[in-house]
Amino acid sequence: MVTIDTFRKLALSFPEATEEAHFEKTSFRVKKKIFATYDGVKNRACIKLSEIDQDVFSAADKTIVFPVDNKWGKQGWTLIEMSKVHEDLFKDALTTAYCEVAPTKLSDQLKSLNIKAETARFLLRELLPTDVEGMFELDSDPEVHNYLGNKPVTNREQVVNIINLVRQQYVDNGIGRWAIIDKKTNEFIGWTGLKLETKLTNNHQNYYDIGYRIRRKFWGQGIASETARISLDYAFNTLQVNEVYASAHIDNVGSNKILQKIGMNLIETFYYEDIKCNWYRLDRSEYEEKKVENSEE
Repeated sequence: MVTIDTFRKLALSFPEATEEAHFEKTSFRVKKKIFATYDGVKNRACIKLSEIDQDVFSAADKTIVFPVDNKWGKQGWTLIEMSKVHEDLFKDALTTAYCEVAPTKLSDQLKSLNIKAETARFLLRELLPTDVEGMFELDSDPEVHNYLGNKPVTNREQVVNIINLVRQQYVDNGIGRWAIIDKKTNEFIGWTGLKLETKLTNNHQNYYDIGYRIRRKFWGQGIASETARISLDYAFNTLQVNEVYASAHIDNVGSNKILQKIGMNLIETFYYEDIKCNWYRLDRSEYEEKKVENSEE
């Protein structure tokens, strides 16, 4: 459930957002353009989304988030039942609506709040509902999934569920995979980073796993190793973890090279769902030692 006070506080926290009356409703605007309204009689929010984002948020629960039933709905106006919606979902939807309406400079300013780290070429930020198209291109590619069980996604609803799962991990665990965004083009490249793995894997549970997945057209540019190194720095320097683990299909030459390149140590092989994999680990002392070695090169 989301109250009008929570709605107002969030909407007015966005850059240059204002509140104005709109007939019998309350509207929230940026540069005079409405991105959301509130109907106090029906206790509903109405937000402006793109067609794709409307499908994304409606997929969560069509009894809670659904298009307006007229021509305005076809233009992206979407209703949200305030008494039923989860606050995190509402926050994501309202943020997306603001970015849909706001000038690029202001929407980029808001999105920058989700940035967790950066490299010379890339911004690493939270995965957002607006990453559906990039994630679909990534995870529907059979070649990307060649060493991942050969189970590429077949529709965008599956991608929506993946993004929602990762965003819930941010809430529950304080960490999850990050989107890789090209600084120059603002293009979605793939994902990288850490995950608190709660599933028992190779006799380990509740450990930090480092991983990456890059859209095929960006392979061979050193992106995975560049972003994974920064993720390791975040693990040991910000999260203050004692060790990080990783695994890769034994025949995935590229991924194994990347893990070794960023300093992960091959410990053993194991079977994950009948697939033979390499198991890697890097502890704090090894990380510090390799950091010194690299600085002296």
